[in-house]
Amino acid sequence: MDKAQECGIPAELYEVCEAWNTHSAYCAGVFLKNRSESDTLDKVYEMMGRAGLVADLIPVMADDSTFHSNMIYGSIYDAMTRHGHCYQIFAGYMPEGYWCLTSKTDDPDMSLNELLDTASREGLRPVKYTDATQLAYDSIAGARYDLVDRIDDGHLMSLPDINRTVDFAVTYGLNDLSDPLFVQDMNDGLDGGQYLADTLAPDSISMIFTPLYQQADLSYTFIGYPCSFGSVHSIRPYSICSMSADTDKKELCWEFMRYLVSEDLQREVTNSYGRFPVNRTVAEELLNDTSYSETTRGDLRRMMDSIDTVYMSEYSIWNILSDEIGSYYTQSRPVDEIARTVQSRLDVYVQENYG
Repeated sequence: MDKAQECGIPAELYEVCEAWNTHSAYCAGVFLKNRSESDTLDKVYEMMGRAGLVADLIPVMADDSTFHSNMIYGSIYDAMTRHGHCYQIFAGYMPEGYWCLTSKTDDPDMSLNELLDTASREGLRPVKYTDATQLAYDSIAGARYDLVDRIDDGHLMSLPDINRTVDFAVTYGLNDLSDPLFVQDMNDGLDGGQYLADTLAPDSISMIFTPLYQQADLSYTFIGYPCSFGSVHSIRPYSICSMSADTDKKELCWEFMRYLVSEDLQREVTNSYGRFPVNRTVAEELLNDTSYSETTRGDLRRMMDSIDTVYMSEYSIWNILSDEIGSYYTQSRPVDEIARTVQSRLDVYVQENYG
């Protein structure tokens, strides 16, 4: 905000969404409210850009002779611009998806079927116990690949794929997170010999691999979110910024946005806030930080190089899945019946909001 004021950008000309420090409680409250009540799209700049409300930043970047795309870490820039446009820039990110011990699998691209096959071969449950709706959501929409790109023959997903996903969710998920099985898994860890994959859910870089894991020199493979067609390796962005399409202060807005990815701010993002940097130079500094073991630094580089998607929450799809999977427990509905209803509701939602 200080930099924005220094650049002379009026508050109404920019908007920054962040979840750092004092904003955490607010964001958590908004998240819970939206997840329980929302029946519309989450407010995201990708959708706003397609509606013409925010500017495509690729031409803006091209007009700046001192800015080059290789200033941003390669996979992150590709994820930002994967559809041929860029409607947002962000200062940092955390990975979204599952990790496995590399001793169990070193394949970062794993479909849901391959996850189940690998777990069976290793004699493990495929994932740590969690909410059944969460498992289905992660596989269907948690990774937030562009939903409209997945439409095939009029459907977001084929009925067999949805059936397999719902069956996976109710087989390996829980109806109630007060279940002792959930607490037990929280304490076991990936090396506890109970399950193959865990999201780890870190709040900072230093929490991704605990000191205990680093002492054991364990290696991890980031597999993202296994879906019917393969893995999606997504990131959750922090301090997102976009530019109004009709602003007459484009140069000032861009100056502020450039500052977000500058080396000085990026070092603060990493060192003070524990987020992964988007700046290539600062990312390389992190990957060469000898306070992490050589094994951990290799794991982090492989994770960073695998990123292909910027995460976006879909509260409405969560609500659809929560309703339908909840009926498995409250009404004893069979999986195939739930799958048919899920397919119908998802198709209507995607066509109405993305078609």
